[in-house]
Amino acid sequence: GNILAIYLPLCTLSILGGGLYAAADAIAPLRTPAVIIVARMLSGAGFGKSTLAFVILARVATDAQERNRWLVQLSTARSLGLFVGPAVAAALVNLAGGPAGDHGGSFLGPFALPG
Repeated sequence: GNILAIYLPLCTLSILGGGLYAAADAIAPLRTPAVIIVARMLSGAGFGKSTLAFVILARVATDAQERNRWLVQLSTARSLGLFVGPAVAAALVNLAGGPAGDHGGSFLGPFALPG
């Protein structure tokens, strides 16, 4: 099948989820548990695209040595994101005044950062 037909909607879901997080932070009436849950569900569905990246890699890199090199690079980048991402999110929340001092309206606040 056409992987791009699946990949693009997953990218869209991921962007919509992140946008909904930011909107919940900036717009007080959206700051409800239901909106946060929907944003988390959209982001979670969108993050399924990482598996498709490995499928695309297997189709594009036909030589075993080249495929292994790209697989290591892709896995390393993904792992770095998992390790560094929360630290960057914590730093951005602290930059915005910390979670206790943020009552919305900041794109760096705890509601705006997915995960």
